[in-house]
Amino acid sequence: MNIDELAKKTKDGLYWNTVLKLIFQVIQLAVSVVIARLLDPFDFGVMAIGSMVVYYSNSLSDFGFINAIVQKKEIKPIQINSVFTLNFCISVLLTCFIVLLAVPIGNYFKSPESINVVMVLSSIFILKTFYDIHLATLRRSVSFKFIAKLGLFQGLFQSAIALLLAFLGMRYWSLVWATLISTLAATILVIFKSEWRPKFQYSHQEMKKIYGFGFWNFIGVQTYFVNIYVAEVIIGKYMGLIPLGLFEKAMSLSSIPKEKIAVQINAVMFSSFSRLQKDKVLLGDWFLKIVTVESVTILPILLGFYAVSQHFVIVLLGEKWRLCIIPLEILSLASIFQIFNGLIASLNVGVGDYKNHTICSIVMTILFVVLCVLARHQSVVAICWVYFFISVTWSVPIFRLARKNARISIKRLFKTILPYVLANIVMVTVVKLLAHTIFAGKNYINFILLVLIGVVCYSLLIMMINVLKSRSLFYPVYTKA
Repeated sequence: MNIDELAKKTKDGLYWNTVLKLIFQVIQLAVSVVIARLLDPFDFGVMAIGSMVVYYSNSLSDFGFINAIVQKKEIKPIQINSVFTLNFCISVLLTCFIVLLAVPIGNYFKSPESINVVMVLSSIFILKTFYDIHLATLRRSVSFKFIAKLGLFQGLFQSAIALLLAFLGMRYWSLVWATLISTLAATILVIFKSEWRPKFQYSHQEMKKIYGFGFWNFIGVQTYFVNIYVAEVIIGKYMGLIPLGLFEKAMSLSSIPKEKIAVQINAVMFSSFSRLQKDKVLLGDWFLKIVTVESVTILPILLGFYAVSQHFVIVLLGEKWRLCIIPLEILSLASIFQIFNGLIASLNVGVGDYKNHTICSIVMTILFVVLCVLARHQSVVAICWVYFFISVTWSVPIFRLARKNARISIKRLFKTILPYVLANIVMVTVVKLLAHTIFAGKNYINFILLVLIGVVCYSLLIMMINVLKSRSLFYPVYTKA
């Protein structure tokens, strides 16, 4: 694949993973608000226990070989088959293991409701084996238009099922069955799209060639999941299910832009960075462009959450979620750094510097665990501040690696994104002042007006910046790669 073809596929992938995801994010946010009104923090706490156990355990079945399929310049069918065979066997063992541990897990969190939830969700292990391998082959070919559509379908399908079951009074089971059924549907679709077909075949000699990348990528994935779930484990154990539900809701809301847009963008760029690898000039250029795209599209959403968090929680979610306001504000700010950390990770790992990047992640993860343990007798807010501190601190060492792996100067980075960052700061300042003065009342009209003022203010600022820079009004959301 030549540079021009790669640039075109990257541009298409970014388009489908920004415009389409932004539309979907609005829909999903509306659905999550309705579900939050139908359910309560306890239901989300039960689901959080099942999710953290199952999704962390699922990461153990991969051993980092899925990303190796994407990252390697040349990959043989026997290597893909070997990865599939190994992952499938581990997934079956994990399913049996988690089913046996379901009762002790429920007892540990003092939540008998979570026992059956963990058992049912454990079936995802085997589904994800088929899903992940087929998806990796599509990511390798940079087929991100289909991947974006698949993500949209899965998200809408999951939201529709959860909404229906919540209306029927199934409480936390509405979240469980929606997750399982949507995963099954997405797995079937990705199997039909991919040209690769599963084959039980294993070659230790061929697997040796990807063990190095796989090992360090596996360790990196473990640090990622530890950072996601260690806070939930501590909150669930020492503070109870209701605080856990509050934290989970704040985390899920603040993570919507990251999970639904930024992760997809970073996945596109991981494939593109992997194809470029040695061209430091292009790596630096593309990295700065995507930083700008994320600054324009995702940063205002997160800062918008921060600015209208009180109105959003009280008006849309209801009084029962009032204690979620401060965690939502803190985690929204933390997610800004998490998003850019994810892009930096795509660059470092994509060019093959996975060992040094993972070592940085391990150090920060250990610090995060220690701080969470020290804050275990405090409050959910204290845990959120720990998460924020680690998110900011983590950026420093991994960005230093990125500067080595691509031609990125701090001066050039600030010059590129500073106007858009300032536009976001102005927008947040205006909305925050209005939210505490003229529109201080917590009602639907004030909330809608605050959102509209924020959108109009930000849009005008962006257009003014682009005119002054002699660029198209919609730069950099739509421009040549």
